[in-house]
Amino acid sequence: MGSREMFFVLGATVLFGVLSFSATMTMMSNNEMVWESECRITALSIAQQYLEEAQARPFFDAALAGGVPTNIPGDFTSPAGLGPGDGEYYPLFNDIDDYNGFQDTVGTTKSLYFVNIAVYYVEDTAPSIQVNYRTLFKKMDVEVSFYTGIIERKVRTSMVFGYY
Repeated sequence: MGSREMFFVLGATVLFGVLSFSATMTMMSNNEMVWESECRITALSIAQQYLEEAQARPFFDAALAGGVPTNIPGDFTSPAGLGPGDGEYYPLFNDIDDYNGFQDTVGTTKSLYFVNIAVYYVEDTAPSIQVNYRTLFKKMDVEVSFYTGIIERKVRTSMVFGYY
């Protein structure tokens, strides 16, 4: 075999190596994207679970005893008092605002998910803006974070609850 043929064999070997490396990197990238998509879907499912749990609870705890407020919204929990009361703990929360400040860690076969929940009052005309007074509407923000190797990813979802 002459030097010309050796040059072609060497060139073909280098080309094959570059193509193999490129194909491997593409497959690894696709696997990471699939894994991250699965983690995002799981994180959204976890967030949705907490929103649905809260949706099954009364707007404020006096409603549990059949109490009807005489001063609406003045009888509602103050903004500073949102969160679980004495003796209230998850999963036995008795109203929506008990979730305020709640944190949880959920483990699955894919990842660990870290849940943070905030509940606050909003106006019906501006449900994206938190207010520091009682209204007929509470908003619950659920943030679920997870790690994709070295990068933290977060999903956020919210729901507005109204008193009626």
